[in-house]
Amino acid sequence: MLFIIKLMLILNHLIIILVSGTKNNLENLDPQRHLSSFSFQNDHLRSMTVVTVDSQSSLESAIVKDAYLQLNTDIPLTSEITISDITGLIIDGAGFAIDGTGMYRCFYLTLDSGSTEVEMRDLTITNGFVNSASTSASYGAAIYQDSYTTLSMVACEVSGSNTDSGYGGGIFVGTYATLDVT
Repeated sequence: MLFIIKLMLILNHLIIILVSGTKNNLENLDPQRHLSSFSFQNDHLRSMTVVTVDSQSSLESAIVKDAYLQLNTDIPLTSEITISDITGLIIDGAGFAIDGTGMYRCFYLTLDSGSTEVEMRDLTITNGFVNSASTSASYGAAIYQDSYTTLSMVACEVSGSNTDSGYGGGIFVGTYATLDVT
């Protein structure tokens, strides 16, 4: 039996790859099933599965609690991405972009009954657009951050986003929302 353990530190997360098996079954290995990320939250170790996303649909379907999503290409949007009542979500752009294509808001962070806490890393959010006919407010074309939500942005860029109302073309932050930018 062959065992391989690989440890990597990426953006303050310990990435562990553990592979076990014989040479024959290692050749058909799906590395995404064996990749996990561990980080500390409130002094507790938490584990997250790293999911590589390459389209809006794969991004939206992977948005769950304690997920670590990593882009492997720029993603042009065909509608806004809504994140509601999700905590522990990390979206790692890996240098790629979410592109509103000049037609859609990129992210709408809101909550219904729980809490919403999202971290974005090394992500470009660009070309968002929202107009006054929008059902979810006419400001915050790149990101609309609703009241009482939490967003952390690390090494991110917001650019080229506009509203027809003139308010919050890049990011709109609602009452009692927390935005941390580093």
